[in-house]
Amino acid sequence: MADTLTGKVVKITDDDTVHILLANHDKEKIRLAGIDAPERKQPHGNKAKQYLASILGNKCVTVEYDKRDRYGRIVGKIGYEGLDVNLAMVREGLAWSLFPTIVLQRRT
Repeated sequence: MADTLTGKVVKITDDDTVHILLANHDKEKIRLAGIDAPERKQPHGNKAKQYLASILGNKCVTVEYDKRDRYGRIVGKIGYEGLDVNLAMVREGLAWSLFPTIVLQRRT
């Protein structure tokens, strides 16, 4: 990851996308990198969104990223108080890793 943003989570769109407010009052959509979670209408989709809300709602977070997706969202790793939120979603069983070997390596 090459760049870093810091901002306050102001909206959780769904299971793997949040909106943050930057210090300059710009807003950015952040897609959690390397994971996929059930959509709202799929089984456990609401649970995944609720989990994100419980740990990120109105919190200041750091986002490490190096790209945007085709929808213009930043694709990055969200950190909050030392927690890798992307990895936490996988460990809680609320998302699956798009790169399983990375998750296994991070566990040790």
